[in-house]
Amino acid sequence: MSKASELVSVLFFFFVILSFSSCSAYSPEIASLFWRLEISVPDGGEYTEGLRLFVLADDRDGIEDVGSLRLDCTERELSWTVEEDKLIIIDRNGEAWYGYPRFEMPNEDRFPRASYEVTLIDKGGRESSVRFSIDDSISFNDAILPFRSETDALALVLPGEQANWLDTEFRLYNEMDDSVLSEKATVGDDGVLHFPKKLLARGRGKDATQWRAYAYDRSSGIAVLFGPCDLSQEEGAQ
Repeated sequence: MSKASELVSVLFFFFVILSFSSCSAYSPEIASLFWRLEISVPDGGEYTEGLRLFVLADDRDGIEDVGSLRLDCTERELSWTVEEDKLIIIDRNGEAWYGYPRFEMPNEDRFPRASYEVTLIDKGGRESSVRFSIDDSISFNDAILPFRSETDALALVLPGEQANWLDTEFRLYNEMDDSVLSEKATVGDDGVLHFPKKLLARGRGKDATQWRAYAYDRSSGIAVLFGPCDLSQEEGAQ
């Protein structure tokens, strides 16, 4: 064998070794899944749905090896892919959560109440998947729209079991959309989330111009985000 041939063979062997060493050796593992179907109810408008989804991932090749995340609903032939440059990484107590803050349906449709599969894919093409379901245990209709009562500046009717609603709160915002006041709220036995007049008055003292309400149902994974609503429309709150 000539020296030139030997050199070509050595270079070829070197590039093969380099190629294998650059590929990931381990598949990513999904240790936990967080998802929340967020139903946004604008003042006087049709509500929209967005899916917030993150996975707690463990990839021994390092976080830079994670390539993309895919969400599939096979029974409805739906699929979303978040590529590496769009993937959001959140560090919580040294743990890396990968995901996307708002998946949306085409044409602002509702998400099917069905089974979904989340797949984390590394740059070597290795995958790890986990499944979850959005059920129809909670239905939303006109009853969720706010109404005014004699004792409250505003009240919201929340469907489903009252005991399941967590993290309920009202927030007030100024013209710059900065939060100036927030207060935890409780759902009464009547299934109503009450917005007291005294809170509204305090917000006006802080130049609040808008309010929003938030509630999360732990059993269904559904969150309701109501607003923003104009405080000037709330009469009799002084």
